[in-house]
Amino acid sequence: MRSSFRAAVANSLRGTARVRKPGPLALDEAGRGRIQPDLLFEDDEAPFLVGDCKYKRVGADIQSNADLYQILAYCSSLGLSRGALVYPRHLVDVDDELVVRNSPIRLRRVTIDLGVPLGELAAECQRVSREMLRFAGLPRVRGETGGLGRRARYRSFGGRRRCVGARLA
Repeated sequence: MRSSFRAAVANSLRGTARVRKPGPLALDEAGRGRIQPDLLFEDDEAPFLVGDCKYKRVGADIQSNADLYQILAYCSSLGLSRGALVYPRHLVDVDDELVVRNSPIRLRRVTIDLGVPLGELAAECQRVSREMLRFAGLPRVRGETGGLGRRARYRSFGGRRRCVGARLA
């Protein structure tokens, strides 16, 4: 069920923004540690948001530190300042943000309602995509403006150029 959830979310989001599942990535400089996020949001210049889908119960008081560490590792390895965790909605909607101390990295948890009628699932995925793009600093999804309409802001961290946000073009 986990892989089905990941595939369904990724495929649905691909229709609303430029999203892909990257191949395995190196976590360390020597390429020994391997990681592979489920979602990588990109524009013409570079990736600007990394995401991971988790098929597990989550709530306002229920969170997994392992999930947070994982998405933080993705952000750090990719040089991104935004990461998102997507969960299925259970009893309540979850939409919260964590600001990582002493870092430009912000993490967001969001739920997607799988209980909607099948005909409404695409709209639910588009809602989640919009929320993630707004979180990354992009107010619109593809198709609403013909493009993403953004310019990335970059800063240098540890000798590497990293995207720290976006503003409208």
